[in-house]
Amino acid sequence: MTTKKKVQKNEKPDGNYQWKKVMSANEVTNMLKKNGWDIISQHGSHIKLRKNGYICIVPNHKEIKEGTLGNIKRIVNFAETK
Repeated sequence: MTTKKKVQKNEKPDGNYQWKKVMSANEVTNMLKKNGWDIISQHGSHIKLRKNGYICIVPNHKEIKEGTLGNIKRIVNFAETK
């Protein structure tokens, strides 16, 4: 069983990611896959990806809103700094 890791709010994402204000699920998942994230499952409209023990859930929507993208960026940053 994988344990969840606490993600801090004040960390800024970096790396080879091209973030926009609003993105589609396809754009986000393709960008994450190019940077070493693996899709491990999909349940309904949510795609689960993993890297370095971190799990990121991406909603499979045409538009992912800015706040949701902010949470995804935060998780991505922690996975990159591990």
